[in-house]
Amino acid sequence: MRVEPIPCSQATGYSSPTALAFVRSPEQFAEHFPSTAELLSSGSLSGSIPLSTSEREALVRAIELSCAGIELSALQRQHLRELRSAEALAVVTGQQVGFLGGPAYTLFKALAAILWAQRFRSQQARPVVPVFWIEDNDSDGREAGLLHWWPPEGELRLLQADRPEALQTPYSVAVRSFPPTPDAPWRQALEYVCPQLPLDLAELLQQSISPERSWSQAFLALLQYRLGKHGILLLRASVAREQGLFVPILQRALEEEQQLHELLQRGIQRLQQQGYPAQILPTAPLLHFHTAEGLRYRVRRLPDGSYAIGQQHYSAEQLRALFRERPTAFSPTALLRPLCQDRMLPSAAVVVGPTELAYWGQLRELYEAFSVRMPAVLPRPSLTLVPPAIERLLQREQWSARDLLVPWHALEAALIQDLPQLREGERRLEELRQAIYRWQHDSAHLVRSLEPSLERSAAATAQRVLRLLERWHRRLRAASRRRMETRLHRLKRIWSCLYPDGQPQERMLGWVQLELLCGAGSLDSAVEKSLTLPWDSHALVYPGEPSAALPPPPSQGTAQVPLQ
Repeated sequence: MRVEPIPCSQATGYSSPTALAFVRSPEQFAEHFPSTAELLSSGSLSGSIPLSTSEREALVRAIELSCAGIELSALQRQHLRELRSAEALAVVTGQQVGFLGGPAYTLFKALAAILWAQRFRSQQARPVVPVFWIEDNDSDGREAGLLHWWPPEGELRLLQADRPEALQTPYSVAVRSFPPTPDAPWRQALEYVCPQLPLDLAELLQQSISPERSWSQAFLALLQYRLGKHGILLLRASVAREQGLFVPILQRALEEEQQLHELLQRGIQRLQQQGYPAQILPTAPLLHFHTAEGLRYRVRRLPDGSYAIGQQHYSAEQLRALFRERPTAFSPTALLRPLCQDRMLPSAAVVVGPTELAYWGQLRELYEAFSVRMPAVLPRPSLTLVPPAIERLLQREQWSARDLLVPWHALEAALIQDLPQLREGERRLEELRQAIYRWQHDSAHLVRSLEPSLERSAAATAQRVLRLLERWHRRLRAASRRRMETRLHRLKRIWSCLYPDGQPQERMLGWVQLELLCGAGSLDSAVEKSLTLPWDSHALVYPGEPSAALPPPPSQGTAQVPLQ
């Protein structure tokens, strides 16, 4: 396996200047991420919030309920036992539910959390457990229910869990299930994907993605299939909500909404003083409400001091009464979710993506107000996999993978421009243009004293000739394009795999397909190697020919140390 590092901004399109600046110079963010600064300085974790015995038992119970009906691996059972100990720490990551396992970066985050936990365990001689937070309180049906698949012909195929109109409704992902209708989009997706997969994985998909089965259950089953042997514990946010584990934080968020709003504004000002914008602007209160039918609505404070949930309006006292009556119907917003997570977990470190990293920078004051230790924030690895078949095409055409991580129109123009006949034709065309400009200039001096109208006529003649030349130029480019059709088609096939639809591969393609293209175990090795690179690197990974899957880490004693 070969890894070629390139700047992360070149491939991933880091849209947040905060995240980009952090991965380039994390030491400059000590004020915003104090635990990260301590980790970088000492090389070890500094700890987490102390949890009582009852709190740890409630956490273990939530994980067990999340994984109901799934057989845990020996290493998962060991980690679950360790989590009951006051000594145990956690490396936490998470993601929203994803159709067919979700995009590749979902797996990258999980593998990174596993590898970091192994490293910290070996360094600190105490239990450090990886945990994956399945955010299924969210209601973004499109993000959770869509996935792109790259076919050999190169035209991306959109796979859907449900009809487009159903994906746009604000139902919580936790209550979404696969419709039983014969023409349901998920059936078409399975009919297309399953014949391409190993038999055991195809059977798992057909069992987990089935009529009336929940999206959360299907997602968790796929993660367990892929990651259970590595010991990562899977926790559904909806289960934590239903078990009442968010209630203490949410109650304070409702009772002290103005104070918390001011703290978040202070966090924004802290970032802005160093030139970084806010990723999320806070709105009070920091709550969502889940109806009995499963619809999720933002709780909005109106200018007159009342509140709105969907179309329903509440006075301040009515909202508090609703919270007292149905506390588990409320969930945190994006800015409050990290605090809920780290209040119930012994989080010593979190693995986050660029957008998450940016808004985590706003949260220091919020953590301090709740006396919760902010965990060390670690950026997730960023990778583009170059499958063996794609690598062979690149070598044959003498193209570089890193040069293909640009919008298609720019790539197409560059390829056409590179045609030798076109370059020569355009060189001669430019010479002719310059000759016409010189003729117009010289003619103007010659005829100005004889007949002024001739000067205007010369200018008009020059413009007519230039327009004819431009028409000829378009015909030249069209002829060149026809000549390049075959190469363009081949190039687009490659581009659609490496930079699908002009977006990072890790966001568009699923980890299931990338492992199919690159070989079992290839993503484990790719993530492990990428974590040895500087944080501001994006890894172009050439797995080579498929190899056997990596063995699971040891279930007893000190875990392996994959990171040096």
